[in-house]
Amino acid sequence: MIISFSGYGQVLEVANSYMGKRVSTGICWQLVQKVLKESGTTVSLSDTVKDVRPGDIFRTNGVFDSIVPIADKNGDVYANRFYGLTAHIAIVSQVLGDSIYEIIEQNGEGRRDKVRKRIVDIKIKDNQFTLGQYFLRPREGECNQATKRFITRSIIMTH
Repeated sequence: MIISFSGYGQVLEVANSYMGKRVSTGICWQLVQKVLKESGTTVSLSDTVKDVRPGDIFRTNGVFDSIVPIADKNGDVYANRFYGLTAHIAIVSQVLGDSIYEIIEQNGEGRRDKVRKRIVDIKIKDNQFTLGQYFLRPREGECNQATKRFITRSIIMTH
């Protein structure tokens, strides 16, 4: 049985094995789901943690720099365009400092590219706002349909 509470367990090992490869169609949640399945772990909202460790799952509903209203020819606003990090899920590779992490991801910045590492600073600056972000600690269990629904919620709508 695999337990990754220490962070440097099976989750991180499996995630690193996909570096430079594209998982499925290249969407962020597909990488996380595959890693959870192969490592024998799962996550749910009750697995939220504040003491972030390598191997934890980073989930954001978005960190935005600006909102631009979209108006019709009469000037009536019918939608808003958000600029910044949209809904995303990735695996923490390293904790580099206060709110600074190296993550293992795919489809970062909206490109369905290969799995890579990227440094993100998730501290909310004065000119930014968030729709929520949190970290999840994988635990032993089956990555089933309930897990898939949880990790894909709101991400599918923005990609």
